[in-house]
Amino acid sequence: MRIRAGEPVGELHLWNEHIPRLEAKSGLDWSLRARRAIGASLEALAEAAVTDERLKDVQAFVGRSVLAHRAGPEQVRRVMGRLGFEVREVHCRGWRERGHEVLENVLIWGLTWAYNRQALRGKPFMRPRVELWVSRKALLAEHLRGGAQRREARGVGVGVEGKR
Repeated sequence: MRIRAGEPVGELHLWNEHIPRLEAKSGLDWSLRARRAIGASLEALAEAAVTDERLKDVQAFVGRSVLAHRAGPEQVRRVMGRLGFEVREVHCRGWRERGHEVLENVLIWGLTWAYNRQALRGKPFMRPRVELWVSRKALLAEHLRGGAQRREARGVGVGVEGKR
């Protein structure tokens, strides 16, 4: 995916309160509920990208996250790739950014411990930051209502085709 200087980019934010709570017995059921919720959100974003005048010129959407998976960063890439996203690692450039990252990890750990301790299982304290990019073209192709449903009905997985 290439974005030229000056092209509008939409910023995505994860609404943590809408993520299904991870329980001790969570497994495939939790994954399916989370996948459906993310899919519905991406469908709504794709619909808004077409109908909302404020988004008509947006060429890509990006979100910054601290995704961590017990299977490692390749699993994060694989899962997010199935949703049409490109994953790019974010590296701290200086001591201020590194300090901010450490304090942010303390906050994440504390909130997770207080509200969802099961989610800490197997996760490192220092979590890598990533940017999740999806082009307008990929978003519409993968998530505009009907497209994703037709692929699911045919049994075709959602994924990234080539470089964007």
